[in-house]
Amino acid sequence: MMNAYADYAFYKDNFKGTKISETDFTGWVISASAYLDYITIGRIRKLSMVPEEVKYAVCATVDAMKKAEERDGVASESVGKHSVSYTDKYSSENKGYLYKVVEPFLLPTGLLHRGLD
Repeated sequence: MMNAYADYAFYKDNFKGTKISETDFTGWVISASAYLDYITIGRIRKLSMVPEEVKYAVCATVDAMKKAEERDGVASESVGKHSVSYTDKYSSENKGYLYKVVEPFLLPTGLLHRGLD
């Protein structure tokens, strides 16, 4: 069973999130939590209690994923000889952005450590 590492109350009250409704949050938080499981190699699931840093990281990831989804997909556009480049939400650029969003929250916890436990 997939864990959601934060709830909407934490998003609104602690994180002070305003970019997403409670209805939409439910779907996004699962994706954001799965992303954190991916980059932490499942270490969060092994904890007896979810640290506050993880909750903040999930909320920041929800906002970042929502922002990536809302972009019109245009990465760059030239006028002379009209040229358009598109991105998608799964691009390496977006993955790098998501990592940069969570890194300040998770790096001090050791959850991003790539070595052996």
